[in-house]
Amino acid sequence: MKRTLQVFLALFGVTTILIGLLHVAIGPGAIPGSIPVNATMDSRTGSRGARATRFTVTNSVDGIIYALITGATFGWLWPH
Repeated sequence: MKRTLQVFLALFGVTTILIGLLHVAIGPGAIPGSIPVNATMDSRTGSRGARATRFTVTNSVDGIIYALITGATFGWLWPH
């Protein structure tokens, strides 16, 4: 079972690296089923193309809170 898991993880890693390299070399068409996206056409941007400061601060604080909760959960449940 341990050997099977190691082989699976190795194949997954190699496949992930190959897809990443193809994506850099060829573009988004290297990933099957992918759609090229213009990064500047985000639906949450304002008329000037930049996100409002309120959204940036809100999302940053939200991410920090979730990171602290996740870290506290791992610290609490990690075997000693």
